[in-house]
Amino acid sequence: GILFASMHDAVSGTPLAGATITAATADGPVPIAVADQGGGVYRVTAPEQLPLRLTFTRPGYVPATLDGVVATSLREDFLEPI
Repeated sequence: GILFASMHDAVSGTPLAGATITAATADGPVPIAVADQGGGVYRVTAPEQLPLRLTFTRPGYVPATLDGVVATSLREDFLEPI
């Protein structure tokens, strides 16, 4: 499935490029593909119907984590972690 994540500076609202996104379940890491779409938007391809913990990191910022994120073929989610 596919979902989109949008990352911005929490103070200025400036879009953040160069972030790293990882995924995991309670059983451990899950492989995903991440493509930087520009403007702070990232396209994440992940296993469908599997609740994931997504972690967003970028140097100079506090990591952000979202739990229970599910990628489906029926919708695209837009997340604002920072």
